Amino acid sequence: MVNEQSLIKDVINGEDSKFSLLFNQNKEIVFKAILIIIKDNNVASDILQETFIKAHHNLKKFNNKSKFSTWLLRIAYNLCYDYLKREKKRKSVYSNLPLPKDDFVTSDYDKIEFRNKIIYCIYELPIAYRDTLFLFYVNEKNYKEISLDLEIPIGTVKTYLNRGKQILHLKLKRIYEKGIK
Repeated sequence: MVNEQSLIKDVINGEDSKFSLLFNQNKEIVFKAILIIIKDNNVASDILQETFIKAHHNLKKFNNKSKFSTWLLRIAYNLCYDYLKREKKRKSVYSNLPLPKDDFVTSDYDKIEFRNKIIYCIYELPIAYRDTLFLFYVNEKNYKEISLDLEIPIGTVKTYLNRGKQILHLKLKRIYEKGIK
């Protein structure tokens, strides 16, 4: 694996061809994260491409305080969130269809709607909790890795995970009690 910092400097200095090395080193983890949120290969591919285009255009803003992959994931998360907001608005006509509270989350439609509610609940969390939960559960990072990526103490990572899970649990409990709307 080529040193990311030197590749970034080279790209900033005009060697755009080296950006493909950065892309190849990071595309799998970024695509996996996007696909977990979006659940559609075609849309995930589009968001992956948009992520790297934004990263390339804003490379001078990367400050090397975190890993390049963490910065890319932040861009990807934001693009996923924007996509989900647009989709929510686009599909709002259908969101008012009443669903029975009995047999909660049994049909495929209910499962998809419930998954979408979970994603929206995660994105409604404060950013510190959201990032920590995402790194822990989606990227399967341990406390120490999260601590290094977010530049916070391990105790804070544990606190954020605990609080984030508590808030998410309460939000999901409210959804469960009301049924999918």
